[in-house]
Amino acid sequence: MEYLQEDEKSVILLRFYQNYTFKEISQALEIPLGTAKSILYRALNKLRERMEEVDFYE
Repeated sequence: MEYLQEDEKSVILLRFYQNYTFKEISQALEIPLGTAKSILYRALNKLRERMEEVDFYE
């Protein structure tokens, strides 16, 4: 998670650790719904790429 920006960490934590919906995340962070989704998918992609770099899947 140290590779993520603060907004990406916030969305990941709210979505997967607090089980917030995208609507709840957008309200909590005061950002548009589409932005919350974009941030989440960008963060997941960064984490996926990082895992591939360190051969996590092998």
